[in-house]
Amino acid sequence: MITTSIFMGANIPDSGTVSTSMFKSFIENEVANRLDGFTITEGQGYWKGQRERTFILTVIHSYEDVGIKVACEEVAKAYKSQFRQEAVLVASSETVTSFV
Repeated sequence: MITTSIFMGANIPDSGTVSTSMFKSFIENEVANRLDGFTITEGQGYWKGQRERTFILTVIHSYEDVGIKVACEEVAKAYKSQFRQEAVLVASSETVTSFV
């Protein structure tokens, strides 16, 4: 299995921050229709020395499901464009998973 995480900063250059309602709308319009299941966590990150609220979207999927990889890249590009981000990180790694 593969774990793919998308790290999305909430600072908008020269325009404040992505609010909870803005992020919720983004999830409803850009993510929920692309991914069947995902987890959202919030954290604190740093970009170029500035601390910012960070949204982390995580998806666990099979090696063979390249559609998920494409969908995650589309989500990252949409977030980058919509909230004028300099960069959005998409990180994937092999993981051992099981349902209990």
